Amino acid sequence: MKVGITDEIKSISVMHNGKPMIIQRNQDLNNVINPAFAKTSQACPPFCIKPITIAKDVETIIELDILAYLQDENSVVIDSRTIAWVAKGSIPGAINLPWDIFDNTESDVFKKLLEEHFAVTINEGKYYFNTAKTLVLFCNGPWCNQSTTSIKTLLNLGYPAEKLKWYRGGMQSWESLGFITVTDVLIPQINLDTNITDLTTSPLEQTTLNIWYNWLKKICSIWKNSNSAVQITPDIKSIRVKYNDREILIQRNQDQNNTINPEFAKTSRPCPPSCLQSTYLLEEVEIIAELEVLNYLEQVSAGDNSILVIDSREIDWVVKGSIPGAVNIPWDILSGKKSSPPIVRKLLEEQIGVKIDYEQKFSFENAKTLVIFCNGPWCNKSHDNIVTLLKLGYPADKLKWYRDGMQAWESFGLTTVKDIPMPWFGL
Repeated sequence: MKVGITDEIKSISVMHNGKPMIIQRNQDLNNVINPAFAKTSQACPPFCIKPITIAKDVETIIELDILAYLQDENSVVIDSRTIAWVAKGSIPGAINLPWDIFDNTESDVFKKLLEEHFAVTINEGKYYFNTAKTLVLFCNGPWCNQSTTSIKTLLNLGYPAEKLKWYRGGMQSWESLGFITVTDVLIPQINLDTNITDLTTSPLEQTTLNIWYNWLKKICSIWKNSNSAVQITPDIKSIRVKYNDREILIQRNQDQNNTINPEFAKTSRPCPPSCLQSTYLLEEVEIIAELEVLNYLEQVSAGDNSILVIDSREIDWVVKGSIPGAVNIPWDILSGKKSSPPIVRKLLEEQIGVKIDYEQKFSFENAKTLVIFCNGPWCNKSHDNIVTLLKLGYPADKLKWYRDGMQAWESFGLTTVKDIPMPWFGL
């Protein structure tokens, strides 16, 4: 199997609709992302980029976590999207609870869900969550509001935050990594024996399904006719950063038919070496997303010299496009075959603010906060650089990992540049 999930994991088995099913990645090395997730420029609002954390104590998780929760009988993985989207493909082992089913938390249907599927106890109108299951919610991706709306409803109801997990990448990330999808997802709020395929192939009647479709048709019509600009968030249209001694505007591509850069449309890079990276080696290092990267870039542009945004890729990737305001320090300078003590020492001392005394002892008191990224979740370079820095004693709180990297940056149609500084060159 050329395209594994990690170095050790080639595939996993989960229960889907009462039957075992294998989850693996697409093995065709020329396969490209599902066209439904290739567009970069959905109108914002409503399709705005979300921060890395949606609510206090609600953990944001990644694909490897999803695979673990799918195998945990005390967890429920929930696709929060509407039927029309789920019918295009979902995660095996998930159930479908459209976000709007959470609109009426007083309904008998909702209470039945809590008791029968989430193991919540309801007694005399009071909710008890001591035996409640862990709920893992996702929707279309970092620009989708559906799973976050459901999470906020559950929090308002009193559901413990530590028992709620958010797969922020959602189907956008799942599809971009070439994971298998299914269309016959269960919809337990109708009947445990009902699935998406049954509904989409049956005549519509005056049922809940009919109401959902009419609602969906109306909303889709509103979105289709919307002339909204493609902003970063509802409040941020663009940001201005200093870049190579000039200013540049970072914004999203405004063409709502624009599709992802072909360099990042491939779903099935060979693993190894292009495997999904676990976060266990970097447990104390904060994982950040696009809004956090933009915030750091703004601080640098305002004259804050205590931050350095680093593109860890080799030159042949960087010249295809990088993040304005970043500098290039290839992974192999710090961690790979080109690394050598004199070069690493010069980088640490001259560019990163680390002091090294004559006994080769490191002082990180004035060391910069490093924001490190590479091509995406399947890219080892930024991960390996952070591991190397941690082994040197670099403080974990001064390291930030933009795990989704250029894969996500490009998927949002954010501005890229090709001529970023290379402070390592000539050392």
